[in-house]
Amino acid sequence: MRRLFGWIGLVLLVMGLGSCRAHRAQHAETDAQLAALTARVAALESAQGRPGGGATASPLDEERARVYLKRATEAAERAEFDEAKLALNELMGLYPTTRTATQALRMSQELAIIGQPVGAPPGILQWFSGGPDDLHLDQGLTLIVFFEQWCPHCQRELPKLQGLTEVAGQPVEVLALTRITKTSTVQNTAEFLLQHGITYAVAQEDGVFYERAQVYGIPAAMVVKDGVVLWRGHPALLDEALWLALLKP
Repeated sequence: MRRLFGWIGLVLLVMGLGSCRAHRAQHAETDAQLAALTARVAALESAQGRPGGGATASPLDEERARVYLKRATEAAERAEFDEAKLALNELMGLYPTTRTATQALRMSQELAIIGQPVGAPPGILQWFSGGPDDLHLDQGLTLIVFFEQWCPHCQRELPKLQGLTEVAGQPVEVLALTRITKTSTVQNTAEFLLQHGITYAVAQEDGVFYERAQVYGIPAAMVVKDGVVLWRGHPALLDEALWLALLKP
């Protein structure tokens, strides 16, 4: 009887390993398809000389494409990134010349870095608050926010993060990064931080980390845990439900 149970256990183990391999293979295939379609949309944009491939799609195609984008966005908000990638995959395959495909392209680039190592820490030019000890992205949980002083949405979102020290029962550190662009200056950035009582780590970086994080609009946010990117998106989306989904065991 013990031998029979042993054989059953072995069979179940082999089946489980096979299932894991199949899931990894499916995940890799989805990523490869999404990368190919992303390149296709980018090529169409380049050929037409402006985003959206010249916006040659019909209004009906735009409407249909928005359904897929909505599905992808809602899946990403639930931290169901494979489902989000599949929706974007279908959108860019069926409606590559829509303006919506341009939005999908940006979103796919954000999703592409999830699960990847965060890499080297930002190249800091100067600190407004905090210091080098706040750059240990290879350990613990860190919320990184990209902002500029001139951005009204950044002015709204950054103060909300003051006092954030724990999410979903886990300690979290906040790091805000700016490149000091357009009308931003070191002085008015410092004044903005002082006006809103922002004391978490804030620094000016050289822009390399912005590019690595696929930041095309601000404010933008990235969640890193133990050196791995867990999430990329708009900071306003990080509600309690999303934090719980990201940090579930």
